[in-house]
Amino acid sequence: MSTRSVRRLRARYAGGRANATARRYTRSWAAVFAAGLAPRRWVTLEVAGRRTGRITRFPLGTVDRLGRWYLVSMLGGRCHWPRNARAARGEVALHRGCLVPCRLVEVSTARFG
Repeated sequence: MSTRSVRRLRARYAGGRANATARRYTRSWAAVFAAGLAPRRWVTLEVAGRRTGRITRFPLGTVDRLGRWYLVSMLGGRCHWPRNARAARGEVALHRGCLVPCRLVEVSTARFG
């Protein structure tokens, strides 16, 4: 990826918040992933908002490590979906063709060192 592309992507999340363009892309990709129209590793996470309680959707990639699947926050643990998942005590749903309720468990990155 070119330096120009990286700068453009980072600008969409200036100050740790998505701008209007990033929000549009997020909604679009969440719908595509939820419908199961992308490879298996792409899913839509549905979790209650920590303040409003409204269901929010986040398109996410998963990582396969030694046969186990993990959700990884590319923007770090302080972005919205990890904070919402913690507030919901891990009770979320993954959507990829069908909705699957599940419980997330936070794993330290040191475990993968």
